[in-house]
Amino acid sequence: MIKGEELRKGNKVIASFQSVTVKETYEKSALVEFPSGKSEIYDFVSLKPIRLTTEMLTSELHFGKKGDTDSIWYLRDFYIEENENGGFRRVFGTDEPFYYLHELQNIYYVLFDRELTETL
Repeated sequence: MIKGEELRKGNKVIASFQSVTVKETYEKSALVEFPSGKSEIYDFVSLKPIRLTTEMLTSELHFGKKGDTDSIWYLRDFYIEENENGGFRRVFGTDEPFYYLHELQNIYYVLFDRELTETL
């Protein structure tokens, strides 16, 4: 389950076993768009987060690896590192670890005032 205050327009989450894009958020639900273009409203309890992986960082989000390290990833001037618990955190920040794509999208948006998906 995802808390409503964690979601905003543009976030990617899972609904009905598919990756969807949040179009609008309401008090207890969100309007999401499926890859087919179809839109539906889902209660927050029905939406699932997308677990962030190193494969997703490189293949879908186009992050690169920093030097010879296996744990630091970057996109322009934004650096994150993988922690021992399978999560990630900002390298130049004191942020709590994050584990899901929508959390990374929100951090990136706050820092750069643009969508992470706009980097593709």
